[in-house]
Amino acid sequence: MKKMKKFILSIIILFATYSGYSQELDYVVKIKLKPQSDKNYVATEDAKMMQLASKHGVTMKQSWWLPSTNPELYLYYDLRVKGSTSKESKENFIKDFLATGKFEDEVYEYEIAYHTACPNPVTVNDPHTLNGVSHTWPLTMIEAGCAWSITTGSSSVLIGIADTDFRMTHEDLSSKFASVSGPTSAGFTHGTMVSSVAAAATNNGKGVASIGYNSKIAAHRIKHDIDPITGKVTASTSDIKTAIMNLHQSGVKIINVSWSGTGLSQQEAQTITQSGTTLVVSGGNDNLQYYHSPIANVAGVIVVSAVNILNQHGPTNFAHNQYIDLCAPGWDIMVAKNLSDNSYDLASGTSFAAPFVAGTVALIKNLNPALTPAQIEQIIKATTDPIADGGSYQGQLGTGRLNAYKAVSAAAMDITGPSSICYGSSYTFSASNFVAGCTWDKSSNLNLSGSGNTVSVSASSNSSGNGWVSINCGGVELVRYNITIYPILVFSSITGPIINSPSRDSTFLTFYANFTGAVPTIYNWTIIGIPSGSYSTYTNGNLIVIGVTQPWNFELHVTGYTYGVCNSSASGYINVNFSKGMMPRQNYIEDELEEEYLSIYPNPVVGVLNIEIHNINQKILVNPTFNFRIYDSFGSLKLQTSSQNSNSQINLGNLRNGIYFLHVYDESSRKIMTKKIIVNN
Repeated sequence: MKKMKKFILSIIILFATYSGYSQELDYVVKIKLKPQSDKNYVATEDAKMMQLASKHGVTMKQSWWLPSTNPELYLYYDLRVKGSTSKESKENFIKDFLATGKFEDEVYEYEIAYHTACPNPVTVNDPHTLNGVSHTWPLTMIEAGCAWSITTGSSSVLIGIADTDFRMTHEDLSSKFASVSGPTSAGFTHGTMVSSVAAAATNNGKGVASIGYNSKIAAHRIKHDIDPITGKVTASTSDIKTAIMNLHQSGVKIINVSWSGTGLSQQEAQTITQSGTTLVVSGGNDNLQYYHSPIANVAGVIVVSAVNILNQHGPTNFAHNQYIDLCAPGWDIMVAKNLSDNSYDLASGTSFAAPFVAGTVALIKNLNPALTPAQIEQIIKATTDPIADGGSYQGQLGTGRLNAYKAVSAAAMDITGPSSICYGSSYTFSASNFVAGCTWDKSSNLNLSGSGNTVSVSASSNSSGNGWVSINCGGVELVRYNITIYPILVFSSITGPIINSPSRDSTFLTFYANFTGAVPTIYNWTIIGIPSGSYSTYTNGNLIVIGVTQPWNFELHVTGYTYGVCNSSASGYINVNFSKGMMPRQNYIEDELEEEYLSIYPNPVVGVLNIEIHNINQKILVNPTFNFRIYDSFGSLKLQTSSQNSNSQINLGNLRNGIYFLHVYDESSRKIMTKKIIVNN
C-alpha cells in the first residue's frame, strides 16, 4: 500500500435538508476511484466497500450530483461523516479505504459550514434530471428550500426579463408569463433559459424548480442578431436600454438584465432605482472586462458573477473585479430551452447567476414590499456565504455567494419587545427569523446583553428619552425597533426648615422634598415625634409647612408615588432639631395693648384695608415710622410698605383669598403689633 498523502483542501460547502444531506454532518471525505479494469465498476455496488463503510459508521455515496460533462468526476465518492466521529476514527476509516487499493492516495476533506437549519424546508417534485443525473445543487447551495419555508413568493410580484426570445408554450413557463412585449426576435433561446432560472413553474412535477417559485415574468424582447457561423448573439445597448426603460415604465419593480451592458447612464440608473425598481445585471463571462462600471455603484443595482458546484469561482473564469456585488451558481445550470416545449439543457455563465438573485429579490419584495432597492441590495449582500476560493479574489467577488434563505430571513426579520421600558428593569427583545452571524446594536442610552434571537435590554440612566435596538448583518442595519425610556422615582433629599414666625404664638417650618428621575404625582408626609394636636400642617405637593408653638425634635418622612407606564415609589426622611432659640422673640406688644393701640377694618377685607393706630405717640413712641408687613399663614412675606401716618391704607386686592397676618413694626421702639386678616377678594 502506498503511503497516504495528508492533503486537506478546505472548501466550504453548504448542504441543506433539500439535498438529502443530514444536518448532523460535520464533514465529507472525498476519495477518487482509480481506473478499473471493469469499466462499469461502481464502488457503491461493491458489497465489500459497503461493508467497510458500515463498519466505520459512515455513509458512502457516489458524487452523482457532479456535472455530467466530465465523466472523470463520476470517479469521486463521498464518505459522509457524522459530527460524533472522532479524529482517530476518521484516520482509521480513511486508511482502511485506501488499503483496498481501489482509490487514489489523495484525500479531500470538505469542512461543512452549517447555518441555522430551518425546521421545515419546502421540498418540490421537479425532476431536475438530465441523462439520469440530478442537478438540484444550485438551489441546494443557496438554501432555496429553507427560503421557501418563509415565503414562496406571489404571482403579483413580477420579474422583468430583458432578453432575446421567450418560448411562451414551454411546459415550465407557459403559466408564468404575465406579459411578453418588445419586437419580434430572431428566436435565440437565451431569454427562455434565463426566465426558467428566475421563475419557472415550481413543484409541477416537470423540468426544473426556480428560486422565484410563484413569482411571474414580465418578458421584454430585445432586438438582436445571431451570427450564422459562430452563433454569437449581439444586441445594441440602445435596444437593451429601451427594453429596460419599457419594463420600468410599465411598473415592474425587479428587472434582470443578463447582458454585458445596459446602455444606461448613472443618472438613468439612479432614476430607475430611486423610483423603486431593483436592477440585477450579470457581471460578464470575461474576467478581463469591467462591465456595468457606469452604473455598478448606484444603490439598487446588483452586479452578479458566478461560482461552480464546488462553490469555487476560479474555474469558471468569469468576471471578478471591484464592480461585482456578489456571486451565485452559474456553472452547468439546468435550464429550459427553446428547442421544444419540454426541452432542457445545462448552461453556464453569469447570465444564469443573475436570475438566481433576481428570483430571491422577488421573494423579498413579496415579504416586505416597503423595502427600497438600496435596502434590498444591502440585504442580499449582507447575508452572503463565503466562497471557497474567495481568498484568491479579495475585493473582486463582492461580499460572497448568494444565500437565499439568509436573505429572505433578513427581510422577514422583525424585532418584538416592549415599546416602553422603565429604568432599573431588564426587558427581553426577540428577533423572528434571526440570521446566524448577524449582531444586535443599540442606542447609547441603553444596555444590551446576549446574542442570537433573544437579548436583554435595560436603560443606562434614570432619565426619559428615546432609544432603539437594531440588527445588523455584514455591517448593514436591517431592522430597527424604537423604544421610549421612562425614569423611575428616586428619593434625593428633604431641604429645610425655612423658619418664619408670623405671630408671637407660633412658628412655621417649611420643608421641600426632592426626587430625581420621575416626578411624583402623590406625596405622603408623616411626622414622627410630635404629639398629635401639638402641630398643624399645610401640604402642597413637594412642600410641607409645619406650625408649632414650642420646640420639638422629630423625624419628617416623605414618600413619593408616580403612576403611569412605570409605577414607582421612593421614600426618605430627615431628623429635625427645632430648639427654643428658633421660636419667635417676645417683642410683641401684649394682647390687651394690641386691642388698645391697633385696629383694622373691614375684616374680612375686600381690596383696601384701613389701619388705625391710637394714642401710640403719647404712650410709647415719638415721631413714629411704621412698617407694615403682610404674611401668609405659612410665614411667607407677601407685601410690605411704610408710613409715618397713624391712619393708613394698604391695598390687598392682589392677594388670594385666605388668612394673613398684619405686622405693624416701629423701628424706634422695636415693638410689633399683629392682627389676623381674612382676605375675601
